[in-house]
Amino acid sequence: MTLNYDATSGVHLTGDYELTNRTQGFTATINVNENGVNSSATVLLYSMSGASISPNTGEILKIFFNVDGNAVENSNTCINLNNVLVSDVVSNSLPVNHTEEFCIFIAEQFAIGDINEDGNINIFDLQILINVILNNDNNSGHIANSDLNDDGNVNIFDLQALINLILGNNSKSLFSSDGLNTITLPSLELTTNSVGEFFVKLNNESSISAFEFDIIYDASIGFDILSVGLVESLDDFEISYQESNTENGLTKIKVVVYSMSMNNLPINIGELIKIVYETDEMANGFSDLDFTSVIFTNQNLENLEKEAVNGNVTINGINNLEKTNLEKISIYPNPAKDKLFVSGNVENANLKIFNLQSQLVLEKVLTDDKAIDISKLEIGLYTVKIQTKNNIFINKLIKK
Repeated sequence: MTLNYDATSGVHLTGDYELTNRTQGFTATINVNENGVNSSATVLLYSMSGASISPNTGEILKIFFNVDGNAVENSNTCINLNNVLVSDVVSNSLPVNHTEEFCIFIAEQFAIGDINEDGNINIFDLQILINVILNNDNNSGHIANSDLNDDGNVNIFDLQALINLILGNNSKSLFSSDGLNTITLPSLELTTNSVGEFFVKLNNESSISAFEFDIIYDASIGFDILSVGLVESLDDFEISYQESNTENGLTKIKVVVYSMSMNNLPINIGELIKIVYETDEMANGFSDLDFTSVIFTNQNLENLEKEAVNGNVTINGINNLEKTNLEKISIYPNPAKDKLFVSGNVENANLKIFNLQSQLVLEKVLTDDKAIDISKLEIGLYTVKIQTKNNIFINKLIKK
């Protein structure tokens, strides 16, 4: 078939294409001849192996084009289809009905930062971007428009860039970006059926205007985070957070902090964020309290140097001897193929293995031989959980 179009409209066929599920094994050629208003492209779609397209309805070929800066916004440009010929595997001509033309609408080009494309850059765009960072907005247009720096990620750099746009901050600022910024989680020794609080601390040597991080922990020991808030001295900053589950069944709290007043955190601030937690009446065991995805930035959108110091949670006062025994529990080999072995004081302990969907795929009470048959498990990544009388051991397992 032949596609006829007006290249002066700003629309240009590139000659690139992509086959669909209905045309796998086919070959396509697209010869583009751009000649102003009389531009055209000849398209051939064929199979050298005798394959055919099964009767059905759906896409058979994706043809790519681009739009240059001469295109007129809020206008249509149409492409005409001519000389459409269809053949079967023995070269018989087949009847074909086709549209005579299809049109491309040239939408208005919205400014960077206008995430909802309403012609304004304001707090509505800011809230959408925060929701995208927290995985609360799955709108593909919002996600694409939220990547302001076009690095393939939506994070605190895009948020600070949007704040700069909203507040009209277009100039580089002379802020200290040197030095290490150390963020710390505590080691907690808790009791059952309790509510309390702890602080995330920051020893910052740089001027920080915005930051984000994740906290990962195992809620199955009966520990849970109820709320996350800034300390009272940071009343000119805003905080947003979202709880979700990781692929291996752990709990993740994503935290985003920023200022709409163009302020920076005080140097060596100390206590930064207050977290309220609770333990239930059956709480027992040990969990790591880990940082992931820590990012600090300033109004110049620099990626500031950071160090994350992780913490942990111990419930019901596991003593030093029990902690030593817990640390001695291990699984081997890892990766494992048919047999998995457990070392340590785990006789009569309960072992569970979960897949990435947090589904229980194997459960066993450990005996003297401490050998587990995993030959029937599919290849992939798993979480192993071993619960003794006093402790819980959790580790990743690679099944090969």
